[in-house]
Amino acid sequence: MDKYSKNSQILITVFGGWFGLHHYLDGNYKKGILYTLTLGVFYIGWIIDIVKVVKGKPTTNNMTMPTANEVKENNYYSDVNNVENNTLEGDLTNAYRIAKTLIMPNDYVVVDVETTGLSFTSDRIIEISAVKYINNVEVDSFSYLIDPKMKLSGTITRITGITDEDLEGKPTIDMILPKFIDFIEDYTLVAHNASYDYKMIASECNRCHLDLFKNRICDTLTLSRKYYSKDEVGNYKLETFKNYFQLNLQSHRALSDCYTCAYLYQQCLKKYESTLPQLNEDEIEVLKIVKDILQKNNLDTSLLRGFLLSSNVLSVSIFYNIFKIKCRGKLKYILFDNNVNEESYDFSNFELAAPAKNENSNFRVLYNDVNELYELEKVIVNEYLRKKKSVDDYVKEVYVGKSNFDDYLLTGYKI
Repeated sequence: MDKYSKNSQILITVFGGWFGLHHYLDGNYKKGILYTLTLGVFYIGWIIDIVKVVKGKPTTNNMTMPTANEVKENNYYSDVNNVENNTLEGDLTNAYRIAKTLIMPNDYVVVDVETTGLSFTSDRIIEISAVKYINNVEVDSFSYLIDPKMKLSGTITRITGITDEDLEGKPTIDMILPKFIDFIEDYTLVAHNASYDYKMIASECNRCHLDLFKNRICDTLTLSRKYYSKDEVGNYKLETFKNYFQLNLQSHRALSDCYTCAYLYQQCLKKYESTLPQLNEDEIEVLKIVKDILQKNNLDTSLLRGFLLSSNVLSVSIFYNIFKIKCRGKLKYILFDNNVNEESYDFSNFELAAPAKNENSNFRVLYNDVNELYELEKVIVNEYLRKKKSVDDYVKEVYVGKSNFDDYLLTGYKI
């Protein structure tokens, strides 16, 4: 809108911003369409743009999204670049923000480090441990004391019980980090106050001239704040949870802290699962079929969720609804949104019926057996890709987009 006066820009954004008029005039048609379809991304993006234009800031971000090939199946957010020499804490914070996830898998590696202090630039790791879990069962562990090539302070020895003598002759971090990276593979990493462990390990990778691992990382500090009230536990320190759960484990030693963290993670996972309403056999099968269809097309299913709505209709979503399916009662049907019409796809093997007025669909697709979903593979894949693009835009362009998406990941049935 550079060709308009500031007053005109303000008027256009205030009165036309809710449907993206200012973005269309800027030539950013994709963002304009997004605003049109989402009422200015639920009015939040519109309000932010009003504030920006009043302050004289641009409302259009022309950064391009990564291609599909750049987004790996097990790494939804953009790749983390190698941490450069003399990395500032801000760079490490940004790298952690990109790696952090609230997806809670059943296969993961719990990680903990003990260090000479709290500085990512001047302090060093003195102990690193990791425990690998498959389907929430321990299958392997990894633990080493590290010679930091510096003397420990009395405070660190008092907290950890580790002495200079314990570390004398132990391997240095450059000898252990490659083994650690091999051990964690591409599993999600779980840690308590995970940003600290991540930043310290990332700094050591930089000093050893190693590529920064690209694993997702899940923070049990964040999870515990959601599932345990402060009145219940007092505070959210890992040692507090160790005492709360009455675990006979040492504190402030890496391997013991891994086991405490793993127990806390599994309790949070159970609390998450306990909040979900019970699905029937057909609804469970629907989620399995969708996962099978998408994985066959090399698409990431970790962001998908199933929601049983109050109308007893199952919504299969990736933040935005992909399709809804009614598996309960005599009348069984599938609903795609009104972007899908009879001319777009072949529905000749299905009987189509008129939708209810509030269903936001062109028709109901009637079916007898949930396995008939396999015949709708093309429309399911295309709707997934369309909604995934909307999610990418929302997370990237809306100020609260990532936090809202993170909240979504802690709801619904994982597919």
